[in-house]
Amino acid sequence: MESDVFNPSHELRAAVLSCLSAFLASVSLFFALFNAYFNQSYLLSGLEFAYFLVSVYVYWRARQGKVRIAVSVAYIYFLVLIVAVGTYISVFSSALVVWTCLFPVINYLLLGRRYGLLSTGCVLLIQTLVISLKIHQVNHVIDYRMLMNLSGVYLSLWILSHIYEVRRKFSEQSLERMAARDALTGIFNRHALLHHFENQRKVLSNTSLSVLILDLDYFKKVNDQYGHNTGDKVLIQAANLLRDLLPNHNAYRIGGEEFCITLNNVDVDKAVHIAEYLRKKFANHTFHVSGYSIQLTASIGVCECAAELTLEDVLIAADVELYRAKQNGRNQVMVCGSYENEPEQEALSTA
Repeated sequence: MESDVFNPSHELRAAVLSCLSAFLASVSLFFALFNAYFNQSYLLSGLEFAYFLVSVYVYWRARQGKVRIAVSVAYIYFLVLIVAVGTYISVFSSALVVWTCLFPVINYLLLGRRYGLLSTGCVLLIQTLVISLKIHQVNHVIDYRMLMNLSGVYLSLWILSHIYEVRRKFSEQSLERMAARDALTGIFNRHALLHHFENQRKVLSNTSLSVLILDLDYFKKVNDQYGHNTGDKVLIQAANLLRDLLPNHNAYRIGGEEFCITLNNVDVDKAVHIAEYLRKKFANHTFHVSGYSIQLTASIGVCECAAELTLEDVLIAADVELYRAKQNGRNQVMVCGSYENEPEQEALSTA
């Protein structure tokens, strides 16, 4: 879920593919003309010109950020085909086979660790077969020292690319957690809520989505009486309690002692029952922190998200209900649009 909030890999690969396709478009056009005019190698020239056209298309798509991994794979293996054909029909002294060393870097940059590993191994296998066929069927004499050096360079680049991608992915995942998680409690933060809300609205456009805002009553007294360190531990336990009580829904810390819970595919009636369930659990829960036993209640505002509402609209509406619950004595559940049903809300409260 963190990758929904912070995912630089997609932008990185789009940027790499954009620059790479621009470079390879120029190179492939040059070699297409060169091989057609000087070497009369029309098969290789035709493949290179086709690759030039594909590179222009890939560049255009990459600039728009619309390139899927399948396109990247196809683009890489078109180049593998050209290098393999060129290796087979050209003399080794042309050094065309050296282009093979480009693939470990390209594979890992564009495909990531898992697919990069598989693709780099496949390229090595393909080129080994091509060179073997060239030696045994064409009876071509080659310098094995050159092949040994080429293999050494390829394997070195493979190892370096793999290590780099593993470390880069680890760093990215750490940044994802920092961007999406609350530093104190470990649950999602307000930034994550914004991204998840938009994604949920797109994916679940025809289903209900309700939001709860839960605030711990008189939490300031905990900080004043027991200290902020104890208060922080209470917040951590409160976040863990929310996760345990609602494992199938996302909880977010959006303020000091204020939490938000998104309920996917849950209408307002079910949301009220869930909110009341949470209220009772918090009222009956004892926070055991630093040798103290602390009792706290929770006030909850409930709002169902209409299709035209933004996240800010929903949070404001739910916050209004939370304020009403506070004004009416705390330890209550209040629902958006229920002003005319005040008796029903009082029946839900125990304050």
